[in-house]
Amino acid sequence: MGPMASVRTVVRALHRWPSFVVGFVALAVGLSGSILTFREEIEHALYEPRIEPGSRTATLAEALAKAGAVDPLRRVSVIVLPDRPERPLQFILQKRGALSLKEADQWTVYASPYDGKVLSWRSRETSGIARLRDLHFALFGGVTGLVVNGWMALVLALIALSGVVLWFQTATRGRRFRITRTGSWKRTVWDLHRVGGIVFALLLATAALSGAYYSFRETFTRLLASATGPLAPRATPTVEGPAGASALDADAIAGAARAVMPDLRLAVLRPPSQPNQAWAATFHRPGDQGESTDSGPTAFLNPYTGAVLRLDDRRTMSPGGRILKTMEPLHYGKLFGLPGRLVWFFVGLTPGLLFVSGLLMWWNRTRGLRPRRAAAPILALALPVAGQTASGGSARAASLVRPDGT
Repeated sequence: MGPMASVRTVVRALHRWPSFVVGFVALAVGLSGSILTFREEIEHALYEPRIEPGSRTATLAEALAKAGAVDPLRRVSVIVLPDRPERPLQFILQKRGALSLKEADQWTVYASPYDGKVLSWRSRETSGIARLRDLHFALFGGVTGLVVNGWMALVLALIALSGVVLWFQTATRGRRFRITRTGSWKRTVWDLHRVGGIVFALLLATAALSGAYYSFRETFTRLLASATGPLAPRATPTVEGPAGASALDADAIAGAARAVMPDLRLAVLRPPSQPNQAWAATFHRPGDQGESTDSGPTAFLNPYTGAVLRLDDRRTMSPGGRILKTMEPLHYGKLFGLPGRLVWFFVGLTPGLLFVSGLLMWWNRTRGLRPRRAAAPILALALPVAGQTASGGSARAASLVRPDGT
């Protein structure tokens, strides 16, 4: 076996055997990720009440007070502003002092932007989307599941990259992107696996590595800081209020926020959890989406004066900060609007399709070897007997031969 054949054997082993380990997990995580790519649209269709535009507009402070009264033991952590007249305000309530998303047990309260009246509310953590999110990020296993999923994502990235190497090693000139549609179905499956793998390999590796970021966020941040230099703080800033000063209400904060980036749509407000904490105001450019502070530029505002304490915008941040703020839009395909999310939907389906086609290829390749492997012990026993019979026959034949050879 030459050196190139040895390298090919090693790469094929790196591609094949880890696939058996992570295949079913990658199928489930990829499929749930495809669905979560359109989480906002699904939730709007399933849960969001439609409203008729009214003659007046309620103040944010008025609607905020009514939403908060749904459960006084919870605090309003997010305000999602409607982007169309027929859409309601959304207030996300969570338990006070929660240390994790699961502990927060979030509710979504829908309110009319015209009179502030609460229209309906639901538990976010008991919805089907929440279960899919738990599967996608933590395999229903909490912190341990999150770490295991991160390692699985790294292995999936290795499988994708080894597949690229195999494609270059085995692709025939003129047939590199050709799929056989006639003849043996086995050849068609092989072509689909080979072409589908190379088309989506780099995107699949990108999705896997950006997913692993959520499992090893602190480690990734330290490595990024060592590579790009000190990173700007990502935590919500705090400020000491003037003596005797009262905090601004939600409407004053919204007005101050819109003045920061008047050309963009103010999409999300995050009230402070402590009196000295800043408000976070996230803006959406065309194509931006979601409730996260990484969904678009985010301004952090002084709760007493409305002054900007910090502005996180990918276009103006340092290289390290830009990478961190890009991870969430990158993982969900939000960087390029609807076309990017459509591509990411199919990327999520890729692990399952490649796993199934890979299993078929392995089965077809080894099916013919199994009878021979099963017959090997029988042949091993039969050969000595055959040898003895042959030698005995030769001896008897020799005894019948005359001394002169006739």
